[in-house]
Amino acid sequence: MSSSYALPWISSHADELAGWVAVAPVGLSLWTNPPAQSKTKVLAVYGSRDAMRSDYALLEDKMPQSQFLLIPDAGHACYLDSPALFNRELIRFLENEVEG
Repeated sequence: MSSSYALPWISSHADELAGWVAVAPVGLSLWTNPPAQSKTKVLAVYGSRDAMRSDYALLEDKMPQSQFLLIPDAGHACYLDSPALFNRELIRFLENEVEG
C-alpha cells in the first residue's frame, strides 16, 4: 500500500516532479486530491496476472500524462518476474519522457 504514502505526497509536490514510475499502484480510487493540470509524466507498470491492473483507468483519469506498461506473465511485483523488460522500459521512459 505504498500509494497511501505516495499519492498524498504527489498531490502536494507535483510541480517538483518530472516523472513518477508507479509500479502496480493501488488505492487510486481513494485518491481524492490529485494534482490539477499536472504535467508530471507517469509510467504505470503492472503484471498481466495482477488483479490491480484494471486500476490503470483510474490513474489515467487522474494523471493524463500516464503511460501503461503491461508485463506479460508477471504478478504484482512485476519487476521481479521480468527484470530485463522492466529495466529496458524504465530507461526508455526516463530517456524519452523525463529527460526529453
